[in-house]
Amino acid sequence: MPHRTILITGASSGLGASIARRLSASGNRVVVIGRSPKRTAALAAELCVDSHTVDFASFEQVRNLAAELRDKYRRIDVLFNNAGGMAGHELIRTVDGNEWTFQVDYLSHFLPTAMLFDNLKASKGVIICTSSLVARLSGMNGRCVPDDLNFTSGGYSALAAYSNAKLMMAMFAMELSKRYSEFGVTSASFHPGVVASNFASAAGGFIGRIFRFASAHALMRRIGRIVMPDEAADTPVWLSEEIQGGDLLSGEYYCRRRVRKTHSLLHDSAARAALWSISEKMTDVSFR
Repeated sequence: MPHRTILITGASSGLGASIARRLSASGNRVVVIGRSPKRTAALAAELCVDSHTVDFASFEQVRNLAAELRDKYRRIDVLFNNAGGMAGHELIRTVDGNEWTFQVDYLSHFLPTAMLFDNLKASKGVIICTSSLVARLSGMNGRCVPDDLNFTSGGYSALAAYSNAKLMMAMFAMELSKRYSEFGVTSASFHPGVVASNFASAAGGFIGRIFRFASAHALMRRIGRIVMPDEAADTPVWLSEEIQGGDLLSGEYYCRRRVRKTHSLLHDSAARAALWSISEKMTDVSFR
């Protein structure tokens, strides 16, 4: 399906860069979006594509970028909500007052998706959200309220914040499908595998060591516990090409090209609606 306009967040390295390379090679109009100006510009030059930089820890930056993208790309065929990471063992708050992972991995994707939604509807677009197997570990259990998600009452851990955010991404993709499939918009979330990248290099303990050190990467690769970005890109690229007007199930959570089970909240319509309402209030946007 060549000649589509495809926006990819978190595209300056790792999984996002691999997705960009594969889709650009297929003749698509790829737009790479990353936090690092140097890495983002380097990939854009390699692929001869447009690029934009943004820090997802700032709603102001995200809003400004979304407004620019909305005006520049009138049709958006695919939006990859892929940027993210895992914070360290100390709780970090963004300039907007949110727990860092909650905002960077979830809220700052909800916000631009809403702002770009008219463009996506115009092309009957596809929204692909990067989730994770660790969504199963989320302790949300229906308590989708800002205080819980921002850890204002204590109990913070990097893994808890990350698992919550990845569950919310899957719930977001499912709720998008339920609300807007009548407009021809399709969506999905996926688990890419444990990808050899630097996304969790700031995390503490064993998880942080895996993503900081090449030797740990190599060991985990040898025992089959970690995948390279090119391998991890297979499912999201496949989803972007097959789910639009195809036989795949919109809204579902995928791994290795198959629908998989994850946290029970994914199929809890009341919990998804509550999360959606909270997300609109916290980002001050609404879908039309």
